[in-house]
Amino acid sequence: MFALLVNISVYLVGVEGADLAANVSKVAPGSVAERVGLMPLDRLLTLDGRPAETLSQLGLATEAAAEQKDRKEGSALALRVERGGAVVDLSIPPAEAKDLGEGLEWDVRTDVGRVLLGFPAYEAGLRERDRIVALDGRPVLLWSDLSTDLKSKPDTIRTLTIRRGDRTFPLRVKTTPEGTIGISPPETLTYRQTFRPDEALLYGVQHTFYIIKQIYVGLWSFVTDPVRLRTTVAGPIAIAQVASQQAAGGIQQLVAFASFISLALMAMNLLPIPILDGGHIFFAVIEGVRRRPLSLKTQLFFQRIGLFFLIGLVVFSFYNDVSRVQQRRRAEADIDKHLRSSAPADTALTTGP
Repeated sequence: MFALLVNISVYLVGVEGADLAANVSKVAPGSVAERVGLMPLDRLLTLDGRPAETLSQLGLATEAAAEQKDRKEGSALALRVERGGAVVDLSIPPAEAKDLGEGLEWDVRTDVGRVLLGFPAYEAGLRERDRIVALDGRPVLLWSDLSTDLKSKPDTIRTLTIRRGDRTFPLRVKTTPEGTIGISPPETLTYRQTFRPDEALLYGVQHTFYIIKQIYVGLWSFVTDPVRLRTTVAGPIAIAQVASQQAAGGIQQLVAFASFISLALMAMNLLPIPILDGGHIFFAVIEGVRRRPLSLKTQLFFQRIGLFFLIGLVVFSFYNDVSRVQQRRRAEADIDKHLRSSAPADTALTTGP
């Protein structure tokens, strides 16, 4: 109930999210963007008179254009961009406005904004404000290129060239089975979207049950892929670290994290493990089927198994936390040693245009 109330309140107050400037880096051949006349290095300004300087503004502008019912058939939407310091007016058919962003890649550089706890980049020693300048020896300037290249080789050791300050160093990182390493770009811009009370109630309930579903999907993955236990089970140390990261991102992120922890505890507590509430419910179901309760000796036997399981889980989570911290410290020590012995980087090579 706490999580549900928190999620509804978040939508009432307004949802904050990371935003990016709508600066074009690449235009896909044959896309709507190319037919409209967009070019690399264009900076979007307005769409149909509405602001479109960020991705969230562009999304709202395209949604508003799609909802207009009284527009004359065949009339085009005005798209204004800045190109080489001059303002250029383009036009786009209303039916194609919603697909405008699909053919574009945005100018997001490969600076590291957040390093997610427990992922390969964290264990390798990557820090916020590092810049990834090459992947397997090939220069990389855009976040979209970096993400695409990483996902092309999941569960593979990749060599990143990292620039930190005025020095560079190589960093070997093994991608996850999904082809990620656990980093995100800097959140230089933010947006806030507010909702009506009825929308906040609906979205709050939907979001709560979505999180519950994702938690149980994650728990089931431990059964189908036990190796994930080593990298994903976390204890109090990790929870405190993540809470600190969320607090740095603002009160809304911290409250949302508290909501997630509450739902995770509920999900665990309802598992059919003796000694937990889910175990008592399981015993009650068995009693309902058998028309008589299990013997006290049998119940005590299963409760001891459940107790040993929980104690083992606590010990395992503490071990994971300590191992993760030690691995991070070893990686940082190796990087610091390399930085002290290396010469300053060629900034013309590592910063790009």
